[in-house]
Amino acid sequence: MVYCRITGGGKVISQKNVEDLIRAAEEDLDQNRLQSSLRGLERVLEVDPDNLEVHYLLAIALIRVEQFVKAAGHLDRVIESEFSYLHKQQAYMMLGYVYVQRELFERAAEAFETAWAYNFNNVAATAALGHIYFKLERPDRAIEALRRALDIDPRNSNARNSLAYVLCESGGDLEEAQHLALSVVRMDPDNPLYQDTLGWIYHKKGKEGLARDTLKRALELAPENEEIKAHLRVLLNID
Repeated sequence: MVYCRITGGGKVISQKNVEDLIRAAEEDLDQNRLQSSLRGLERVLEVDPDNLEVHYLLAIALIRVEQFVKAAGHLDRVIESEFSYLHKQQAYMMLGYVYVQRELFERAAEAFETAWAYNFNNVAATAALGHIYFKLERPDRAIEALRRALDIDPRNSNARNSLAYVLCESGGDLEEAQHLALSVVRMDPDNPLYQDTLGWIYHKKGKEGLARDTLKRALELAPENEEIKAHLRVLLNID
């Protein structure tokens, strides 16, 4: 027997049709055809409002189109359900990202802490906590989290860069900060954020010539980045 549902317009849709719609929407998502994916997933929810896979996929699509509030609603459905362990862990990761984008850093910390509790070796969650603790003006916890991330993955360039920046900004060891920043610039010399961190450390160490050249390079790579512009204004004494 084929399981069927009735749509709002009275049209019968079978379970196979539902599954086909989900797979098509998932393919659209993989190919970054976001509006088509959203339409397909929302159509499935009309007839199957409790489908957790659809809520999960919708959250991904909505994050990509920067509809963060809507995405959070679908992630909450996944988190509150009995969905798979891996899906729920990833849902907390996505929810943390959503809260960061909305600058709700306390909530972001809670989400990433929960994701980390699911898997203590989750380097992405651990590094994210370092960033968020710094935003929350908890530098000691930020440094602890970032060092833990590097214990898990010593070559993680984002964690290295973040630790370098936090050490620099919180009165930590500038020699260690410079060593970390140089290492990630060597890994990825065209990353403007890495160049910015290194340039700012040079400034903190009084190496103004190196700071100016490095920050100018960072700005060439990301001419619209406001943080890099702010660092250069400080360096050049421009109000």
